[in-house]
Amino acid sequence: MSDATGRPDATRGAVLVVVAVLVGLLLLKFGLDGDPLESTAEQATTETSSAPTSEVPTTTTVPESTTTTAPETRRPSDITVLVANASGRPGAASDVSEQLRAKGFSTADPANAAERGLAETKVYFTGEDRASAEMVAVALGLEPSAVEELPDRVPTADGDMRGASVLVVLGTDLAS
Repeated sequence: MSDATGRPDATRGAVLVVVAVLVGLLLLKFGLDGDPLESTAEQATTETSSAPTSEVPTTTTVPESTTTTAPETRRPSDITVLVANASGRPGAASDVSEQLRAKGFSTADPANAAERGLAETKVYFTGEDRASAEMVAVALGLEPSAVEELPDRVPTADGDMRGASVLVVLGTDLAS
């Protein structure tokens, strides 16, 4: 086909360009040895116009993968917990320590708290280890609001954490 000047029809040329681009995309996507049923992490989109133009259709490749960093997870056995009794009920710290050991936590020998008659149990963490204290709080059935950073003065009778990274100051809510 030619127009009055003997040049090939512009529509025919545009169709050939589109076909060539599509063949090229298929070769790029599947390669010569690739399996056409194999999935990839990229999708190609092609924008074409039905009207003949002198522009070549554009192709945009958008990767679907994203990079995420998994939070560091600790096992209960990696966390040492000290339970200090502030409930006033004798043996309550030993009972809660045993419950935590049954759930896989390591525990230090129970202690007495600096205060008595505490109504709500508090869970304290040392340094940046809030996640460990939250694990302990969940294991005891407490809300995240029970977790606080350890104050400068350790709230045990002797002021010693006994090597623990988490301190549970046991209130009357869990001592019964």
